[in-house]
Amino acid sequence: MKKILYLFSDTGGGHRSAARAIMAAVEHLRKNTYSQEMADVFAECSGFLNIFAKLYGPVIKYYPKMWGQLYYWSDDERKLEHLEKLSRPFILKELSDLIKRMAPDAIVSVHPLINHLTVKAIRRSGRQVPFIVVITDPVTLHRAWVTPDADRCIVATPEAAKRRRQGRRTILSRKCSPSCSWAAGKGRAKWSGSSKKWTARCSSFS
Repeated sequence: MKKILYLFSDTGGGHRSAARAIMAAVEHLRKNTYSQEMADVFAECSGFLNIFAKLYGPVIKYYPKMWGQLYYWSDDERKLEHLEKLSRPFILKELSDLIKRMAPDAIVSVHPLINHLTVKAIRRSGRQVPFIVVITDPVTLHRAWVTPDADRCIVATPEAAKRRRQGRRTILSRKCSPSCSWAAGKGRAKWSGSSKKWTARCSSFS
């Protein structure tokens, strides 16, 4: 059975919920076809960086203006490159080891701050693993999401697709809700038919 590994970070509840929603949709559409696992990247691979990840909740709750300033300050390609370089010594080896240990057949990221590091960790691991980024922001995208070396990038709206067209890779625009809660009494997920197409595409990895 092929394995899909979902990478997220608990900076708020949305990224974990997005990963769980995709897992539920995949299981619903391809029941008992894939083994699916989740990994909180900062919690599992870097105790130091996880300190900053845990600050997200308190900062956005008590200092929203500061969070806004940090968001727009970091929405810059050059600054993100510097931040990534500073982060590498604290997480790259551990993330590469995680990929080796879990040996996934595909990796799906639902968090913007781990994508560039994941590309490098996959290369370091020596494994040939398709890397898919699912952007959870519907319209306005932070530059951290933009990962030209990802094999696929999934966005929810045409607006997001236009903003994301900065890399070489295929962009798939999908009109689907990040929620995969079940429709009452109907026994089916609240995802559009396009999510089935996405799942079919994912089923082609080897």
